[in-house]
Amino acid sequence: MRLALLLLLVLSLSFAGELWKVDTGAGVNTQPLIYGSRVIVGTEDGKVYSVEPPFVKWSYNALEPVVSDPVYLGAQIIVPTENKIVALNQYGALQWEAELPGITGVAVSDKIYVADQNGIQALNADGSLAWNFAPGAEDELPSAKELIYPLTTPLATANYVVFGYDDYVYAIRTNGQFFWKSQIGHLWDTPPTIIANTLYTGTAEGILYELDMFDGKIKSQTNFFEQITTTPVGQLGTIIIGTSSNNLYGIAEGKVKWAQELDGKVSSKMLLPGAGDALYLTTTRSLYGISPTEGTILFKHSFIDWPSSPAYLNGQLIVGTQEGKLYGIDSSKACSILYPEMDSQIGNAELVISGLGYSKSGNPQTQLRINGGEWISFNSTEWEYNWDPSTLPYGLVDLECRVTDATGSETEPYTTISLVHVDETTTQLMTISYPTQVRAETEFEITAVDSEGAPIRGVEVTIAGKSYSGDGSISLSLPSGLYTGIVERAGYQTEEIAIDSKADPTLAYAAAGLFVVGLIIYVYFGFIRKPKKKKLIFDEKHSEELARKK
Repeated sequence: MRLALLLLLVLSLSFAGELWKVDTGAGVNTQPLIYGSRVIVGTEDGKVYSVEPPFVKWSYNALEPVVSDPVYLGAQIIVPTENKIVALNQYGALQWEAELPGITGVAVSDKIYVADQNGIQALNADGSLAWNFAPGAEDELPSAKELIYPLTTPLATANYVVFGYDDYVYAIRTNGQFFWKSQIGHLWDTPPTIIANTLYTGTAEGILYELDMFDGKIKSQTNFFEQITTTPVGQLGTIIIGTSSNNLYGIAEGKVKWAQELDGKVSSKMLLPGAGDALYLTTTRSLYGISPTEGTILFKHSFIDWPSSPAYLNGQLIVGTQEGKLYGIDSSKACSILYPEMDSQIGNAELVISGLGYSKSGNPQTQLRINGGEWISFNSTEWEYNWDPSTLPYGLVDLECRVTDATGSETEPYTTISLVHVDETTTQLMTISYPTQVRAETEFEITAVDSEGAPIRGVEVTIAGKSYSGDGSISLSLPSGLYTGIVERAGYQTEEIAIDSKADPTLAYAAAGLFVVGLIIYVYFGFIRKPKKKKLIFDEKHSEELARKK
């Protein structure tokens, strides 16, 4: 039964603005290549596909897993596999192959620059070797046939090739000559970026460095104490990075301008196409659109399996997944369901469905539909809906969401997530906060939250023979006395409370207080201060008698 439900969950997932989908047969781990009007993508089982959305134009079997992003040089499509570089023409015909051991990444400018287990190999357009460079050669040390550490994926410009090895970032000229190296710590396997003659790169130790591109000297460094997993992206003076701790940061002038928590580790390549009004990225679970100036989430699409870094083609976001699918998704508008998360189990307790509506045209109207019912409309970009699942039968529940803007309404398939509505034998936990001692006839508050700290709506408190209800918090007062009561809500464990309600001090209490004060004064002056005074008089008289005798 559980397996059947999981299968239905997989089959029922869909995305708002899903324009097309192609089955690749195996996982896509690398960023798709945009080649004219086509999408080139490689898979774990060595297949290379050319897709002119939504049709597959040709495929090629490289016989080895594709390990890095495909690139192109002139009319040639360059595909890096585990131990060779494959060059294809625009029709998918093999042009040449170059066998290189342990390939980790590739970049192109005037040549094809390959990082493998022996260093950087520079290949000409026909696949012949132009030159190679091994870390350590700059110190005239005998380089080993196999380096101890893998090289990172390189960055290639018209003049330089930049890569990481061990604790160093290297810059070499495109003629193979060593330029400089700088010891900054291990780099994640992502290329750096260059903006206005400054090299930006992050390390596995969590430090973002700015290096002078002309001499490698450190200009500044910012420590985030989180592994930096992305190539930095620049936008109007802000540098944006993602980390393995599920965070995205915008940095300006060495300080964090904004931060946004996401649902997984940020994948290596982020996109900022066109006017730069939206930053596109993926995590281990989802595709995001983010405002690059404020860091706010514009939209989010969840996937069954790990999505690749996205590519961008004519307003479409192109994403491959580990499940062996290639998606084209409309980036102009989107509806996102942020909570509850896909595949969640829910009981009968009331919950809040929340999400976002996004439109490049502005003023989106968002609609939510539950299990094929009526559409519920919201007029704000951020929306919430209080939902009572107890009215629905047990089993799968589909939540659908769509956006309408000036250009029209989204068409099917809509953003859809499926939940499992279960008859819970164990109810959810409810955390109660309340004072154990209060003043009689004085109002106080009892609060109830769920396991995530969210207020529980429709809570009922029964105490002192009366019932009180509220959404997350209840205000009440009690007469003098000791009371026990219960806090309950359908779908949650019932909680007991005990409160001591104390009356205000009465006249008797005040009189008793005055009596005690008077008693203290009497004892002090009658039995403490007075004997001291008598002793003082006695001592004075005794001193006078001694003086006369002398």
